[in-house]
Amino acid sequence: MSATTAPERSLAEQIRARASGILTISDGKVRRLFCLRKGALIHAASNIIEEQFEEFLVRENHVNAADRARAKLAASTEGISTLQWILDQGLLAASESDALIVTHATSLLREALGSAAAVTQFMKGTPNLEGKPTTEVPLDLFLIEFLRDHPKSPQEVRVRLGQPGMLPVRITAREEQAHALASRFPTVGEVWKLADGDLTVVQLIKHVPSGEDQGLRAVYGLLLLGAIEALAAGDKVSASPTQVPVTRHELLTRLDSAIDANHYSVLELASGADFEEVRRSYYRLAQRYHPDRFRTGDHEALLPRIETFFAQVTEAYNTLSDAANRRSYDQELANNDERTRTDPTHDTSYLARQNFLRARAVVKRNQYQQAVTFLENAIELEENVPEYHVELGTVLIRNPRRRDDAEEHLRRGIELDPTVAAGHLALADLMLKRDREDAARAAVVEALKWVPGNVELNKLAKELGDGKGRGLFRR
Repeated sequence: MSATTAPERSLAEQIRARASGILTISDGKVRRLFCLRKGALIHAASNIIEEQFEEFLVRENHVNAADRARAKLAASTEGISTLQWILDQGLLAASESDALIVTHATSLLREALGSAAAVTQFMKGTPNLEGKPTTEVPLDLFLIEFLRDHPKSPQEVRVRLGQPGMLPVRITAREEQAHALASRFPTVGEVWKLADGDLTVVQLIKHVPSGEDQGLRAVYGLLLLGAIEALAAGDKVSASPTQVPVTRHELLTRLDSAIDANHYSVLELASGADFEEVRRSYYRLAQRYHPDRFRTGDHEALLPRIETFFAQVTEAYNTLSDAANRRSYDQELANNDERTRTDPTHDTSYLARQNFLRARAVVKRNQYQQAVTFLENAIELEENVPEYHVELGTVLIRNPRRRDDAEEHLRRGIELDPTVAAGHLALADLMLKRDREDAARAAVVEALKWVPGNVELNKLAKELGDGKGRGLFRR
C-alpha cells in the first residue's frame, strides 16, 4: 500500500513494529529501497546510478574507477559480488568497508526522508542479501538525530505534529527505549522528564533547557516512536475552549496546518464523518478560534491570518453540512486527485510512458521491431525506469544478433530495481538460450534473494537444479 505522507511517519511505524521488510521511498523518478530487519536498517539501494554503493566508493576516493570496472566484470563472470572482489583484492579493509556501508545507507535514508513529495510503500519479508553490502543501524537513534535538523523550519515541525501538539503528553511503557535515547540525546531526556500527562506540548517545551525548537523536535520524534503519547482531548484539560488561554504556538500550529488544506482537514475530520461530527467540530473551533477573541491582546498581530482561517472553517462547515454541496465537493476532490496523478502531455515522463504502452500494444501484434523503437524512445526520454529496460531486453532476446544488448538492458533493469521478477526470469531465459546454464542458475539464485515467494522463479530453480544433479535448494 502506497501513501503520500511525511516519510518519517512510515519509517517510525516500522521501527515501532520492529518490522522486517523493504521500505520503498519514491520521489518522482527517484526510488530508494531500505531493507529492515526487526526495525533496524540492514541494506539500502537506489535506482540512481550515482547513489549506488560502488559509485559512492569511487566518488569518495576509496576505490578507483578502473578497479570498480574490474569488480563489476568479476561479479558477472565469477559469480561473486563487486564488494567481495574489492575486499578479496585488499583494496578496502573490512572494518573500513563496514563504516562506509553505514555512511552510505544512512545518507540515502536521510535523502529519502528529506524528499519534498515522497510516496512510501512497505513490503513484509526481508530478502536474502547474500553478497550485498549490509549493516545494522538502530533506526530509533537515527530518526531522533534526523529530526534535530529536519524539517528545516520549526513551522513545518508544528504542521507535521498537528493536533497532538496542543494536547498533554505522557510517557508510555517504552521506558528502556526512552532511557537509551536520553543517554545519547540530552534534549530527549529533558522532554521525557516533563512528559507527566499534566503539561500540554505547548507548556512542556517552554521548560526544556535546550530551547523550544529542539524541545518540539524531540517531542515529535518521541511521539512517532511511541515513547510518549498524546492524551485524548479533554483528558487533562477539563475547562471549556474559551477558558483555556490560546498560546502563540498553538495559534501558529493551527494556522499553518490549514494552509492549502481541504475542508475535511480544516475541520480535522475523516472523509466519512457524519453530520453530527461536522457540527461538533465546527462549534469547537468556533469557540476556540473565533476572530472576535483576538481583536485585542497578545495575538492581535495575527488577526488577519485568524480571520482567513475562520473563513475556511465556516466554508468547510457550510459545504460539508449540506448533502448536495458535500457530494459536489467530494467529486471535485476526486477529480483533483486524478488530475494530480495524470502527467501533462508534454512532460517527458508522460511521453516515455506512452511510448512504453505503445510498445506493449504492438508486441501483442508480433511487431517486435516497432516495439524496440518505442522502447528505445521511452528510455531516451526517461532512462531510470526499470520496467522499460526489462521490456526492451525481453523483446531483444528474440533477435540473436542483439542478445548482448538484451543482456545489458535486463541487467540495467535489475540494477535499478532488484525486486522486478520479470527481469530476472528474462535474464535466466537469455542465459539458457546462450547455453550459459551456470549463469542462468546464478540469475535465479540472485532473484530469489529479493522475491523468494515468486512461483515462476521457484519452478525454474527446481528445473535448473544445482548443477550437480540436485535441486537448487536440496541438501
